[in-house]
Amino acid sequence: MDFSYQYTEEQQEFRREVSDRLKRIVPDDVSILDTPSTAGFETIQQIRKMLGANGWLAAADSQETRGAGLTADHNVVILEELNRLGLLFLLEDETATLRSAVLQWGDESQNIELVRPIAQGEVAAWKQKMSPSYRAVVIRTPVRWRALLPPSMQLMLQRQAT
Repeated sequence: MDFSYQYTEEQQEFRREVSDRLKRIVPDDVSILDTPSTAGFETIQQIRKMLGANGWLAAADSQETRGAGLTADHNVVILEELNRLGLLFLLEDETATLRSAVLQWGDESQNIELVRPIAQGEVAAWKQKMSPSYRAVVIRTPVRWRALLPPSMQLMLQRQAT
């Protein structure tokens, strides 16, 4: 018995499309993406925007939430291609977590403000380690920056400001 997965011709064509688009914007040396540099950040943002423009940051989600509305088979192809390039983190990072949380528990205004722009690659979120016991999540949108701090850190900031 052969239990290996057999890709359809449609999936293979889609794989070529995904691969070609990624090759155009992903640098040959992806180690630049691991360094905390402006070039790395800008490249990640370009990749995120390209993925978002195609709906691939939320491939299986409905087009209503700015996903691509693709099948699970197509989603597998995207996951495999991103993994092949070491970019799977783009679908598993703080931005993806924030999107999932807002989809689950957010209201309509939060969906409009965050879910759709995240799916389009216009909003990014990441953790900044501030000290061993504090972490902040910074959300960058095209028009503003916002930091979500743990309550104890907010209290510290309020005390320092007074």
